[in-house]
Amino acid sequence: MRIRWEDLNSDSYEDMVAVLLSRLHPDCQRIDGKGGDGGRDVQIVALGGCQIVQAFELKSFTGRMTPSRRQQVKRSLKRAANLKPPCWVLVVPIDPTPKEWKWFSYLKQEYDFELIWRGKTWLDEKMSMFPDIQRYFVKNAAEETFHLLAQLREEEAMITTAPIALQRLQKLRQRLNEIDPYFRYELSTGVSAWGSSPVGVIMSVIIKHMRVDVYEKYVDALKDRPITTNVELKFGPGDEVLRESIQSAVDYGHSVTIPSGAIAGFTVDAPAGLGGNFTGVELTIGSSMEELDEPFSIRLNVMKGDRNIAGWPVEITQRQAGLNGAIIKGCDETGWLHVQITANLKEQKMNGRIRLIPKPALPAIVLPLLRWLRALQSTRCITIILPGGMKINGSGPPLPEGKYGFKLVEALAYLQE
Repeated sequence: MRIRWEDLNSDSYEDMVAVLLSRLHPDCQRIDGKGGDGGRDVQIVALGGCQIVQAFELKSFTGRMTPSRRQQVKRSLKRAANLKPPCWVLVVPIDPTPKEWKWFSYLKQEYDFELIWRGKTWLDEKMSMFPDIQRYFVKNAAEETFHLLAQLREEEAMITTAPIALQRLQKLRQRLNEIDPYFRYELSTGVSAWGSSPVGVIMSVIIKHMRVDVYEKYVDALKDRPITTNVELKFGPGDEVLRESIQSAVDYGHSVTIPSGAIAGFTVDAPAGLGGNFTGVELTIGSSMEELDEPFSIRLNVMKGDRNIAGWPVEITQRQAGLNGAIIKGCDETGWLHVQITANLKEQKMNGRIRLIPKPALPAIVLPLLRWLRALQSTRCITIILPGGMKINGSGPPLPEGKYGFKLVEALAYLQE
């Protein structure tokens, strides 16, 4: 089916072509134009996310490139030039006439980066590679995904053998994946349907004894088609602890389980009819804690006045965050000293917690840490040195008096040496 580009409004065109570019280039990023798109609607960035490799400007013009449309293109190009992209691509469903191509060639001479015109023929060719995109945006296949999921719930018609059942199930799965440009669906049945969700899944829904796992078809598909929830809560006089736990989950990303009695309403907006209004449900919000791809080191300096009397390095390996704060966690090289730092962004406050969890270690390895702890017993002041040299000064109660076996460990370390 050929696309009638003139029938698409600007928003539908931009959504559809942005998805197409994301499928062609998995590392694409969609730009939210609410604050100004800077002369591009979609961009590809180099590894590390700092340098733009290609910038795409999407225009829904059809017919001819009139003078007013040319001015719009020139304004977008001028804004994009501030970003200094190596390549700027105009994507518009118009194949240029010789006169229009001459105008665009003159534009190329004004800038020191490459300019490309992707027209109607290019769009038609690339759209033919992804019939699910065309079907979804042009033929409104969103309704069809809903009916397919309903069919999964009701599939009981005259199945006489296992091969027939598998064939029918495979056809449903294949059809479901053909009509959604954003997400891919995988099905599990039986006991495995109640197991943990596989790696990379963004949502799992159990329907009777079948689990539907949802994956992104491209990076950031979830940004283009978000899954949202709306929860209405109700609290009684004795629910203060629960209220605080929920607030902590919102503020810092802690996990919390909300019993059904505290949920007055629960609505999920999800693809393929997997959402809806639910009652009598228990809601568990998982922790946002994640392992850092690139851990970083901080230093804890024990201070007496302006003098540093002892310092100890800690590697931060975990992070979690909520709407109003963040938490980082790590430990030292001995594995004994565990540190947690909580930042309250709303109140502009920080607090830290230090825990000592001993485990088998050679005396010479743990002795420097015990000496640092002995210095910490004598003062209430500590300075945290962050990457880049930033300092955070704090104070707290001294460590409780304890011998920690200093002399014994010193003697053992001497024997070890």
